[in-house]
Amino acid sequence: LIILSSVCFVFAAQKEIVVLSINDFHGSLAPAGKNVGAAKLADAFKVEKAKNPEGTILVVAGDSYQGSAMSNLLYGEPVSAVFKEIGIELSAVGNHEFDWGIDRITKWEEDGGFPFVCANIYDKRTNEPVEWADPYIIIDRAGVKVGFIGLSTPRTAYTTLKANVENYEFRDPVTTLAEWVPKVQSAGADIIIALTHLGAYQDQEGKITDEAADLFQVEGVDAVISAHTHQRISGFVDGKPLVQAYYNGRTIAKIVFVLDENNKLVSAEPSLDNLFERADTLKDDANTLAIYQK
Repeated sequence: LIILSSVCFVFAAQKEIVVLSINDFHGSLAPAGKNVGAAKLADAFKVEKAKNPEGTILVVAGDSYQGSAMSNLLYGEPVSAVFKEIGIELSAVGNHEFDWGIDRITKWEEDGGFPFVCANIYDKRTNEPVEWADPYIIIDRAGVKVGFIGLSTPRTAYTTLKANVENYEFRDPVTTLAEWVPKVQSAGADIIIALTHLGAYQDQEGKITDEAADLFQVEGVDAVISAHTHQRISGFVDGKPLVQAYYNGRTIAKIVFVLDENNKLVSAEPSLDNLFERADTLKDDANTLAIYQK
């Protein structure tokens, strides 16, 4: 009985933080083919968050707005409405966020109710990080401070309209991350996650490569959320998790962090929920369906 009591005490002292993410949504509001649509995506997010409401954080990893007629005609406005209903809390800056000019980014922040994070885009006119994105954000959940450092792919410089990015420098992600990790640690973060629009690939043996995987060269990074390459990735680089959630809202990526009573990281486990493979089990979230129908 004494042993059982001790075990229960230790278990109770642990904290669980869950980070859910999508990437490359590309305005896929309508259900079509493998795209489950905004209403079912919203319900899946809400169901998952309800399992641990005090310890769950919802983020997106860029390229959210451009891609469908429904979104393009309204410059992403319905996507912002859906993200606000879902409860998205942060976004990385994707290359396609520049397609309609940077003034849209501020509007998306206002309409969606969340900030963009990016540390490696600098304004050539000021030689400072851009004012319309925060280099990092710390979110406090269940007494755990979760630091997100944003990074955008340097490939943006040649994958979007040149006139829209001519004033910006996309600095090396690894060098930038190495610069910001100590600052985020000093600000009190217990966990540090790179929330990125950086590409990655995973082979059949589980090995993960490309620019997002390179970030684990930086000491102090606990996890990486990848995007851009439209892949399904869930695995480890040097024992630390990296995820990417396919594209068009077909998959939700999940990282579960377990911390001890002193907020020291015990474990971090990645996984994917492939919604398109279980579409018949999903329901339409009523509020999001109303946004879509409007």
